[in-house]
Amino acid sequence: MARKQSTSGRLERLQAEAEITEREKEEKRKAKAAAPAKKPAKKTAKKAVKRTRAVKAPARMMVVWAVCGPKGGEVSVFRFPHKAAADAECAELTDSTGKQHTVQRKKVPLE
Repeated sequence: MARKQSTSGRLERLQAEAEITEREKEEKRKAKAAAPAKKPAKKTAKKAVKRTRAVKAPARMMVVWAVCGPKGGEVSVFRFPHKAAADAECAELTDSTGKQHTVQRKKVPLE
């Protein structure tokens, strides 16, 4: 086991440590004084920029009649006033192929 130090021994040790730290502080002060003075960096205040999205006008749509096959794929497309022609095409395809074809109303973008 370590023995307790006497009071004078502790004081000597503390004094030696204080001298060492004082020397280190002095060296740092000298090094700092010898270094060239740096100019402080300019702080530029940037304004916050709000990003806004342009409002898009809704696309104009038109209604068409689509003759669709048994799996749902479009076979032909007719303008809205020509529903009778779309029904006739649907009936003709259903009779010729033997598979059910349908007429569906769809909205497509106006070109």
